[in-house]
Amino acid sequence: MGKSGSGKTSMRSIIFSNYIARDTRRLGATIDVEHSNVKFLGNLVLNLWDCGGQEAFMENYFASQRDRIFKNVEVLIYVFDVESRDWEKDLHYYQSCLEAILANSKEARIFCLIHKMDLVPEHQRDQVFEQRVTELQRRSEPLNIQAFRTSIWDETLYAAWSKIVHCLIPNIRVLESHLNNFCRICDADEVVLFERTTFLVIATAATILHQDHHRFEKISNIIKQFNLGCSRSQTRFKSMEIRGSNFTAFIDVLTNNTYVMIVINQHHFNTYDIALDLEKQGLSKSQAAVLMKGMKFKLRERLAQIEENYIVSSDFDNDTYFIKSGLSELKTEIQMMKRQDVQILKADKDMLAREVDTVAQRLNEQVELMKNEITLELNNKKNETRMDHQEIDIKIQELNNKLTIKLSEFKMGLESVRLETIWKGLAGVAAAGLTIGMMAYALSNYTRKRKQENKGKKLKAKKQMQEEAHHAGFIDMEVVYSA
Repeated sequence: MGKSGSGKTSMRSIIFSNYIARDTRRLGATIDVEHSNVKFLGNLVLNLWDCGGQEAFMENYFASQRDRIFKNVEVLIYVFDVESRDWEKDLHYYQSCLEAILANSKEARIFCLIHKMDLVPEHQRDQVFEQRVTELQRRSEPLNIQAFRTSIWDETLYAAWSKIVHCLIPNIRVLESHLNNFCRICDADEVVLFERTTFLVIATAATILHQDHHRFEKISNIIKQFNLGCSRSQTRFKSMEIRGSNFTAFIDVLTNNTYVMIVINQHHFNTYDIALDLEKQGLSKSQAAVLMKGMKFKLRERLAQIEENYIVSSDFDNDTYFIKSGLSELKTEIQMMKRQDVQILKADKDMLAREVDTVAQRLNEQVELMKNEITLELNNKKNETRMDHQEIDIKIQELNNKLTIKLSEFKMGLESVRLETIWKGLAGVAAAGLTIGMMAYALSNYTRKRKQENKGKKLKAKKQMQEEAHHAGFIDMEVVYSA
């Protein structure tokens, strides 16, 4: 794991996919998590998870994918870019990884790779590395970590990955014990066991001390590059023998999955001492002399064969000188190419930064323009909406006026109807009153006439009775009637 652009995919491609350093420029950024199963030592399978370092992916690892990413982890390899401009954020993500490891894989081993150390001036590398390691150890407590400085341009990458793979090999102590026995049996100064595909150092055995502690990783890098050169020329690397003035080195296949390198010093022996040893074993002086003469003959015969098959020392020294000169020129050329590449990369970086700034400026201008257009469009929409509202208000006002007029007309109609009804009612009442008055008048006239008629009848009856009484001679009846 590590920040995007820290070099995780590049180192994985160099170690396990036979890339050379300059070819890693073609590699793109890792998206999410790339899984790869690498066969190591035949039956050992390394399940490598290369996690993309973009911020969105990192946040996702610690949130929704936390249990899946950090469960059953044997080794966590966190890669730091030594030139990172946001060291604190790198440490924040690193500590989040440690928290997830403690929760899901407490037994996992932690390796921190301070990568791209070739970009740091050589006189500052030790100081920068120590500062980074001190800070990481403090931030990693209570966990123990191992830190390595690495670069894809030298042997430090192989040194770090050899240590990492070394801790994953089961029964490594037994393998080292057997290698030590093999070294003693061969009477060799050093024996180194390499993995056949990656040329990572698996185990070493030595009977002498050497000042260069990274010599095996340098050999890994050299042999790996030589093997890639053989592959490009459609040949297959099998073995190598190197003879120097004071040593001989053999590199050959040991098993189907390993190479072995045996380094032996050139030993000269004393024939007189050997003859004395033979006499001590019970042989006579003449027998010992015959054996030594026979050995001398065999040695001369073998040396003659060797001289036929191999170059002489002077030629070898000349070739060595030319090779060293060529290597020196190659080193100088590589350094020049490296400087040129660094300058080109810096120029590309500056150009990219300028382009990014230009794009950002254009983007800001476009955003501002779009913002203004959106604001103008919103204002236009607001004005249109306001005008629509005004038109609606006018229509509502017109409708209200029409309704008011209609209501007024309706009220006037109702009032006229009411007045008409009242007048009709009054007329009806008046007609009824007149009718009643006329009826009352008629009735009174009728009553008066009836009274008059009755009075007339009474008077007539009285007159008739008076006449009858008169005729009848009832004078007293007249008195009674008059009373």
